[in-house]
Amino acid sequence: PSEDEEILAEGYAPWEVRIPCADHRAARALADQLASEGYGIVRRWRYVIAGCASKEDAATLAERLHGSVEPGGEQVWDALQGHPFAVIGPV
Repeated sequence: PSEDEEILAEGYAPWEVRIPCADHRAARALADQLASEGYGIVRRWRYVIAGCASKEDAATLAERLHGSVEPGGEQVWDALQGHPFAVIGPV
């Protein structure tokens, strides 16, 4: 299986789309819309993060909603393994 498939099997989204919104009401409406379309959603005050199964799906959603594609948290965590100061940055 591919890395994306392994991450999905663990219950995480391998790719995320971060979508800025004009205000809290717009973020809530967008989150509800995307949830009804089957996306896993994290909503914050003025942005929404939608989990996607592939980089291609994420790119399509980002283009549709003017968002940005980012690796999912699980991929970022894997990249940081073995680098104890990666979160802090260069010392």
